[in-house]
Amino acid sequence: MNTKNDPKNKKADMKASAPGNKVDINKYQDLEGVSMNKLSFGLWWVRNKSKLKLSLIIILITASVVSWGYTIFQWSYYFAVLRSQDEEMVRIMAETTTVPVVYLKARSAKNVSISSVYMLEGGGKHDLYTLVQNPNERHLGRLPYCFIKGAENIDCSETFVLPGQTKYILSLAHEFSSRPKNVKLNINNITWTRIDPHEIPNWQAFQEDHLDFLIEDVSFTPASQNELTEKVNLNLLNFSITNNTPYSYYEMPLNIVLKRGNRVVAVNKYVIKDFGSNKKEDISLNWPGHIGSITEAEINADINILRQDIYSP
Repeated sequence: MNTKNDPKNKKADMKASAPGNKVDINKYQDLEGVSMNKLSFGLWWVRNKSKLKLSLIIILITASVVSWGYTIFQWSYYFAVLRSQDEEMVRIMAETTTVPVVYLKARSAKNVSISSVYMLEGGGKHDLYTLVQNPNERHLGRLPYCFIKGAENIDCSETFVLPGQTKYILSLAHEFSSRPKNVKLNINNITWTRIDPHEIPNWQAFQEDHLDFLIEDVSFTPASQNELTEKVNLNLLNFSITNNTPYSYYEMPLNIVLKRGNRVVAVNKYVIKDFGSNKKEDISLNWPGHIGSITEAEINADINILRQDIYSP
């Protein structure tokens, strides 16, 4: 039975297409690859395009008004309040320009004090020494130096001086055809390093903790009393040194200065290898020459305790 021309069906179609009646598009099939969902979205877009455009314009206008309003408020506040504060600050800084200079001078390092260069002769060779003092309480100095006679360099090296330290700089066993005069120590371009108080609040306690070495059993035998002396005059110095620090050192250089009263009569160096914590070393040194009797032996560690590579595990 053919229902295409059925009057009832025609009435139904006419009723569905009548104005004000909604059409159920879900009962229709997709047309040429375009889904009904896409057609629905397109229909929604066409109907609401003008409203969306108006909403976007309103949003942009609102953002612009807020942005410009905030900018105008900030500039107004600056000119009304902050500008006068800035001008006052500039005036105060201009009137107190000496304060930073004084502060920097207080933090800067003072130069080292250097004594004259002295020469000691023994066994046909000459030893040179001088005394340097670091007056700074929180500055480490690195000193490149040269012992010179006239324009000629005798010995060039580099040393250090700890905060507040007074130390000897020694240069040993030089041979000269004649005794040189006016030997000087030339130091250029001292490098200063300020110790950070946050890392080392108490330098004195730090130094005592790292340089706690006990010197004992010091005895000196001059060449005239040394049974080992035959053709060469040999002086003998014996002492023991104990590492009372909690640190172990790969090397421990020692500066040794022998005195008779206030006069220095001999100088020498010695290096202890692998000087562990709580370790005791018995040292026996001899060097040629007529030294005679002594009243004091100064034995001091010559080591930069601020360097990390000197400590062994």
